[in-house]
Amino acid sequence: MKNLWLALSFGILWSASIAQTNWNIKAVHPSGKLIKVKAIGNKGEIYDIKAIPEQGSLQFMNIAAIVDGKKTPVKVLPPESDGKYLPVKAIDAGGQILAVKAILEDGRKLDVKAVGRSGNVMHIKAINESGDHYGIKAVSPEGIVHDVKGINFEDEGEPIAQINGVNFEAHLKAVPQVMCSENMQKWNIKGIHPEGRSWDVKAFDSRGEMFDVKAFVRDQDLHILDVKAIVKDQLIPIKVLASKGKYADVKAIGSDGKILDVKAVGPDGSKLDVKGIVKEGNITHIKVIDRDGKLYGLKSLSPSGFFYDVKGISTGLIGKANGVDFIAHVKALPQG
Repeated sequence: MKNLWLALSFGILWSASIAQTNWNIKAVHPSGKLIKVKAIGNKGEIYDIKAIPEQGSLQFMNIAAIVDGKKTPVKVLPPESDGKYLPVKAIDAGGQILAVKAILEDGRKLDVKAVGRSGNVMHIKAINESGDHYGIKAVSPEGIVHDVKGINFEDEGEPIAQINGVNFEAHLKAVPQVMCSENMQKWNIKGIHPEGRSWDVKAFDSRGEMFDVKAFVRDQDLHILDVKAIVKDQLIPIKVLASKGKYADVKAIGSDGKILDVKAVGPDGSKLDVKGIVKEGNITHIKVIDRDGKLYGLKSLSPSGFFYDVKGISTGLIGKANGVDFIAHVKALPQG
């Protein structure tokens, strides 16, 4: 028992140390060498770029350049007039744009760009002189590796917003590497009891009519799955809404702006709330709440048995879906 307690304590402390430490950003050469990725000022100044766990959250980490001790956001910008790829840049508080480059040992600098898109995810690569692409990763001091991706939850081709006066197309984030090879496009959403029981998760309109809630793979990318309700053959978004209560509401939003409840449904037909219970960095943890106030996990399960976490994801912007304001997207992510 003592050894078990020591092992558990070590695991908790080790996980906490990972969650408190900035991660390095590297390009990966096919030989296995790691290439440093840096921001470069107009006068050639070189600044570190880091993935930053916010409040211990590792599933959707911000990426920032550290310029004079300040976090400077890194974004994917609109395509340049002479290029087919989207540039990755840091943008300081004054709107100055800093280049982002992978720097080889001999000093050569490689462009870092978004080279393609699958669903919500843009694929970020370093590009050498021959046009070869090298993956970009976030690496913790302990050697844990996440993928670096551009994230855009809007329709393809639409700029997200401005930051410091500069338009951008996607946020740059570090997300868990995909470890499953599931090729099914539709996953189930379930509440999970510790004893192994599960609850179906459904959306309900004002008349009590019940609709399925599923996670969907877009364009074969498994980093971030959409979570939507299926209402009369339409897929409608599910979001975390601002709330004055203890927990944040999780609702489906119809094309007409009508709000549908999202509930976990027991075998006896009883309905349990599904709520955002706490925010850690960019992540809102979503749970099923029973009548005694106990909290249970919410998961997305593939037909072949892979489990993803269902979370609220905030990009720092107030969104609008079918005319309704929301504070976080609901998505399924690899377990972090």
